[in-house]
This record gives sequence, C-alpha cells and structure tokens, in this order.
Amino acid sequence: MQELFIDWDLPRVTCVEVSRSGEDVMGVQVHEFVAPDDLWDLRRSRELGEWLARELSLKQVSVSHWTVILPRDRVMMRRLELPGVPEAEIPIVVPFQMATQLGTAPEMIVVDYLPNHPGIVMAASLPSDVLGQIRAVATLCSATIDRILVSSCLVSAAKPDFIKKAVVIWADQHRIESVWNDGYGISAASCRRRNSQADLAVGELAGEVRRLLMNVDTSGDEVPVFVWGQAATLVSELAQKLDTPVSAIDSELVSTKAFKGKVDAGLMESQPAIGKLALLGLKGIPADKEQVDFLSPRKSAAKKDRRMLYGIIGGVAAVLVIGVGTWIWNSKLAELDDEISTLQTQITDGNSFIKARDSIGIAAGKIDKHVSQQVELSNHFSELLTTLPGTRQLFLTSYSIIPLTGEYRARVVASGVAKRRIDVELFFEQLNQKGLRVKPSPIDEETKKDRDYPVEFKLELDIPSRRAVAASPKKETPRPSQTTAVDPATPPRS
Repeated sequence: MQELFIDWDLPRVTCVEVSRSGEDVMGVQVHEFVAPDDLWDLRRSRELGEWLARELSLKQVSVSHWTVILPRDRVMMRRLELPGVPEAEIPIVVPFQMATQLGTAPEMIVVDYLPNHPGIVMAASLPSDVLGQIRAVATLCSATIDRILVSSCLVSAAKPDFIKKAVVIWADQHRIESVWNDGYGISAASCRRRNSQADLAVGELAGEVRRLLMNVDTSGDEVPVFVWGQAATLVSELAQKLDTPVSAIDSELVSTKAFKGKVDAGLMESQPAIGKLALLGLKGIPADKEQVDFLSPRKSAAKKDRRMLYGIIGGVAAVLVIGVGTWIWNSKLAELDDEISTLQTQITDGNSFIKARDSIGIAAGKIDKHVSQQVELSNHFSELLTTLPGTRQLFLTSYSIIPLTGEYRARVVASGVAKRRIDVELFFEQLNQKGLRVKPSPIDEETKKDRDYPVEFKLELDIPSRRAVAASPKKETPRPSQTTAVDPATPPRS
C-alpha cells in the first residue's frame, strides 16, 4: 500500500511517498517540485494540475491516495470563546463566529476546529477557492484526497505524552513552526526564514519561541521546549539562549507513538524534516480529535426529532385509510368495468349482425339484378328471333352474348348464312330500327360452303342498358348457350 503526503507550500510542492505493508512502514521517498510563477493563480488550477501530473510521472509516482498538509501560515487560526454554547451546537456556531472575525461570508471559507478549554476552541479556516484548487489538481492527477491537514497539528503530535505543557518547535530550510500545547489544546505560530539557503540560526528559533510564549498563559511555570526536524541540531545553543530546558524529540519515541505497527527508528531519523512531519500524518495517528481536517470538518450530531416519528406514524395511518378507500373504490370500478365490457360485447355483436344483414341485402339485390338482367337478355334473344325473316332467306349458325358495363348491357356476337345480300342488309336495318346498335360487318358473297346459302355474314350488335323489352309470351323457347351454334330451323333442301 502506498500513500502520498503533499506539503502544499506553493510554489514548492513537496511529495512524501510512503510505502507500507499493513501498518508497517517499509520505505519513504521525498520529491520536491517548484511550480512556475505563472501557475500560482487560483484561476489556473487546470494548468497547475497538468504540470504536477507531468512531474509526478517523470518521477514514476503513481499514488492515487493523497493527504495534503497545509503550512500554518497558509490558514487562519483563531482562539474563540463560546461561553454557554452547548457542545452539540459548537459545530454550527464556530463557522459563523470565524466568518465574523475575518469579515467574510461563511460560504467563502471552510472551517474546522480543535477543542480547547471548556467553552474555548481553536478554529482554523481555509478559503473555499483554495480548497477548490487542491481538489482540481488532484482530479487532474487521477488521485483521491483523503484528508487536508494543518502542519501545526502534526508538529504538536510529536510532544511526549508524559509532558503536560510544552512548546514544540519544528523547522526545515524554508520555515519555522512552533506550537504551545497545554494538554487541553494548542496555540500555533510560524515564520518564514529570510534566507532558505543559509544554515538555521539559534536566534531564529529563540525569537519564535519568545513570540509564541507572549500570547499564551504559562501560569509562571517553567515550560520545557522540544525541538525536531532541522532544529534538533541546535539543542544546547537554544537552551542557553532561552535559559529553559530544551530537548530533541527522540525519533524512536516518536516512531512508537506514530505507528500502530513496527517502524525502524533509524528510518525515522534518516528522513528530512518534511519526511518526519509526514510520517506523523499516517491514518489514525494521531487520533482524529487532535487534527484539523478541512475535507471533513466537524459537524453537529443529529438530534433525535420525534416529530419525524410522529409524522411517519400519521403518514402510515393516512396511507392505510387511503389504501382501504382506494381498494373499495377500485373494486367498484372493476365491477362497473365488467358491466361496460359486457355491454360493449353486446353492442359489437349487434353491429356485426346489422352489418351481416346489410351485406345479405346487398348480395340479394345484386342477385335480383342479375336475374332481371338474364330475363331481359332472354327477352332480347326472343325479340331477335322474331326479327329473323325466316330460314328460307337466312338463318344464324352461332350465337353468343358478352356482358358489358356502362351504356350497353351486353353485346351479341353471331354468324349466319343467307341466300341474298339484300336479305342480310334488310335484317340489319330492322334491328337498328328496334333501338339496337348494329356494328358494320363484312358480307361475303362468294362462299362456296353451301350453294343454297352462298352469302355469309357476321352480326355484332350492342344492347343499350336503358332499353326496355316486353317479356316474351310464356312458351318454351330454346335457350342457346354462349358457345353453341344456333340453328332455329333446319333449312329445306330442294
């Protein structure tokens, strides 16, 4: 398992890569990067994230879980007195009190706090846009932020447990941080070194301790001073300068305090100042109550509100009443739906019967019309036979009727023979006079099929649709088929 601790001290971004096996630290690597000046702007978070992602990639660092450590001077810390405020309401009151002291709106800052003496807290705030910048950079580096801590809390965590009141000083080449810890809470201060390239001087440490002690109540007691980081090299000089006991924090003592598992004290001792600070930030050590975490600020515990319970009970009762009423209503609606369905079925059956009756009537009408047309056609045929001049002059050898539509009802197509051409022409003229339309057809006078009837002719006449013909007398008249030749009488042979 790997964790990345990032000291967010722009333009410097120092990454401490910690490799662990369970709770045991197996190795530590420190990488320091300096961001270009034009990327500090909060409006350029994207460019800053892309830059850091490239730098981590070059160092082959691909840790997805980050713990961000903010230097003391990057946050605002205030000692707030809250007399008479119930403990459960402190998480609600502190952000508003802090916003009032800083002269800003509560939504513009993120606030967390550490308990101090009864009725007193040490509050810390971070601008919301800085938190947004850190989150944006982590997203661009494909990482998840677990915590955002304050370095002063980690410095304070190095204080030996058997000492109640003490000053703890931590320093590296860029800054000095000092913390007063009286067993109830902390007060913290820090300063930037004027020349980060020069060796750490004892006067810098002594001045920072004096400045811190001027703002705390020591009750006249002698206050021991514990130093670590680069300050651990100036223990004797600082003791002479302050005229007070000064001790270097034992790396072995810190290692057993900082880890649940096993860690080599030599590994702790070999780390640079920022590496030692990061190792005290491992999850769970120190306890959450000793840390400020801007990613998960303290919140008030939810009070038990029995109004919700009563509301739920009332709601359940209302639902039951509405449910029973709805069931009864739906049952009645279901009965009505069944009746409506039955009536609709009956209506459908009735409509089907009416449509079927209409269809039968239409079919019957068509049949009657067809029969009447057949009767009329037979009457026309009978009329045609009576018009024939007699078999001594001409007779028909074939006869067929073709049904038509529109202006003409049917077409008669026949063929016959005659003794003389004049007989055929007279026959055609008589048909025209009766209102039948005779189409001109060739008359062949030179046929030699029958020497008694040498003239052959074809007859095509159309029967108009609106022409009425009287019914023929009731006597049996032979009805020829449409494909059989008609021979009304056998012509006499001489």
